[in-house]
Amino acid sequence: MVSVGTEVDGDVVIVTGGGTGIGAAIATRFAAEGAIVIITGRRAEPLQGVAAQIGAEARVADAGDTASVQALRDEVRDRFGRVDTLVCNAGGGGFSAAASTASNSPTLPPTRSSRPATTRPCRRVTAP
Repeated sequence: MVSVGTEVDGDVVIVTGGGTGIGAAIATRFAAEGAIVIITGRRAEPLQGVAAQIGAEARVADAGDTASVQALRDEVRDRFGRVDTLVCNAGGGGFSAAASTASNSPTLPPTRSSRPATTRPCRRVTAP
């Protein structure tokens, strides 16, 4: 793998949906660049497999559940003192415009995406 730099070396990174697909690829890249990576998802088995391959930590947490996300945030902050990067990768089920996942605008059409359900609780990670 070609390194693009070390700007994230030592950073604490949480990747939701990190047990498969794009989330696993994102986590793999952060780990290769020297970040401390915590991958989350709802299924322990794929998380543990990816974590073992890349040297990450796996935590079962539902990104759509506020209490689960807050518990994860508290655990990571207690252990590492901070969260430098949060990748809200969990969720899916369809495509939608970025604006429709970021607001509750009544003028935007409804979407099949579960991104709003997972993005709102993920905001709790960056809250004080």
